[in-house]
Amino acid sequence: MLAVLGGSWTLDSVRAGGVQMSAAASPARVVADGISRTVLTVQVRGPGGVPRRGDTVEAINLGPGLLDRTRALTDARGQARFGFVAARSSRYRPARPVPVQFINVSLGQLIEVRKSVVAVVDVVAPGKRP
Repeated sequence: MLAVLGGSWTLDSVRAGGVQMSAAASPARVVADGISRTVLTVQVRGPGGVPRRGDTVEAINLGPGLLDRTRALTDARGQARFGFVAARSSRYRPARPVPVQFINVSLGQLIEVRKSVVAVVDVVAPGKRP
């Protein structure tokens, strides 16, 4: 049994090695007012830069703010989109950049092989221009 799992993990790891992920926010900067929104787009490409359709991407918010979903499938262009609203800032929770981690969970067969990327949303205090 261990040989089967080890073999599966080795093959999946090699297969995942050719997968590239990138992420970007548009707009790149939002105001910490509890209303301003940005769209985070994750791009997943396979060997040769070919977009990967149907991959499941999970999002983990690592700071103050809300994601509109925690899981999405890549489309025909290899893209998955997530909406993000920055939390309202206060003297107790000042505006700051917010990292969001994206994990591709579609790369393993028996044992999950994860590939991830982090995007940072530039969150600024109200009164500053986005």
